[in-house]
Amino acid sequence: MSDLQNRQEEIDLIEVGKVLFLKKRTIIKITSIFFVLSVIYSLVATPYYESTITLYPAGELAEASSMLGDLQGIAESFGISGLSGTPIYNIPDIINSRRLKKEIVLQNWESDLFASKVNLIQYWELDKPPLIDLGKIKSFILPKKISINPHYSQTVDAVEVLSELITVNEENSGLISVSVLMEEPQLASEIANFIAEYVVKFVKEEQQKQAGKNREFVESRLSVSKIDLNNSEENLTNFRKKHPLALDSPELQQDRGRLIRTIEVNQQVFITLRQQLEIAKIDELKERLLINILDIAEPAIEKARPKRTLIVLLSIISGIMLSSIKILITHSIESNKNK
Repeated sequence: MSDLQNRQEEIDLIEVGKVLFLKKRTIIKITSIFFVLSVIYSLVATPYYESTITLYPAGELAEASSMLGDLQGIAESFGISGLSGTPIYNIPDIINSRRLKKEIVLQNWESDLFASKVNLIQYWELDKPPLIDLGKIKSFILPKKISINPHYSQTVDAVEVLSELITVNEENSGLISVSVLMEEPQLASEIANFIAEYVVKFVKEEQQKQAGKNREFVESRLSVSKIDLNNSEENLTNFRKKHPLALDSPELQQDRGRLIRTIEVNQQVFITLRQQLEIAKIDELKERLLINILDIAEPAIEKARPKRTLIVLLSIISGIMLSSIKILITHSIESNKNK
């Protein structure tokens, strides 16, 4: 049975080869059409240039979570809570944020296509009315419910376009690479470097804000602790005036001891918070290296898109495959009709 099946398969393959050979002109015509279309697309398609930056979290940012978590646990064991550790920032989330992309879109950039600096809305001509305004057609057919600011709509469109041109990759080692595609090589490199500077500035400012909040919290707790200490000292002073030590009874000695212990506890809390305040002030003013910029972006020499050779090769392969499938289906239909 197996030999018979192998012979049938060989006969089928030979038949397929004969059919395709007889229809080789059709295959050549269809493949030629695909080839011409791919060449036209490659020549007409907008060229894009790619620039890449690489970022690496510095040691303090990478180790902040575990180290400060341990310190916070020690502080809480002494009764001090509320001191939050250094926040951990996810760099890809910052880069993919709408906030950053909106700043890039509204930033004015130098371009070879314009005499003066323009933002990306003007660069992509999103502020100009399209040939066919679908919005007006919809508003004519459907009742208009919400009035949208044109500038806001243009910004949203520009952010969506920019999102397709930015790629973020994070390696297992922590290395983060950001690639930017733009129509001009210089513009692509400037936007990529802007992203790097923005991330470094954002993390630094957020860290300083967090340190400022910690300092303000310690200051507020210190002021409360100072009032408690003063009140406890005044209570002991008043108690001593009313009840001299020579006239102490066991009950008065117990009350006196309680007042003294309250002062000691309040003193310890005040001293600890005073030390924490100095640490918080230093922490707020300290310069930190949280992110390293390993590689800055440079203008690309060659185009990243479209990849003309790959497009032409894929179009030739697609033309051969589709034309062969069409010929075989047509031949199968005709064979069934003749039976």
